[in-house]
Amino acid sequence: MGIGDWGLGTGDEGDEGDKGTRGQGDIPITHYPLPITHYPLPITHYPLPITHYPMPHAPCPMPHAQKA
Repeated sequence: MGIGDWGLGTGDEGDEGDKGTRGQGDIPITHYPLPITHYPLPITHYPLPITHYPMPHAPCPMPHAQKA
């Protein structure tokens, strides 16, 4: 198998040893239209937290993870 080949057998026939699907009765793919919703995205008008200010010190919630 090559890089990016997950062994699905979708490559060219005889390519890299996998079984190709070309010429073996291709299955027609029906393209269904995607449902389009006309609802607006939820937009919050709250400002984003300012992250460049230092956070207040809080104890570690997992004390066993602290370095000794």
